[in-house]
Amino acid sequence: MSETALEYQKDVLETIIDEAVYMGTASEEEAEQLHDRLDELESMQSVNQLWYDLSQEYDVIEQT
Repeated sequence: MSETALEYQKDVLETIIDEAVYMGTASEEEAEQLHDRLDELESMQSVNQLWYDLSQEYDVIEQT
């Protein structure tokens, strides 16, 4: 079975969140909250919003 675009984006976001902790741009507590939010994503629109929030609040996209 092939992975959907939503599943793929969620996997990428999970990696980005983990990288943010490793790089020190997000705390463990923030990462836990983001992972909880990630678990609740059900649409590409919600994925896009999380991408935006990560870029604005944590600057992880520019650094990874």
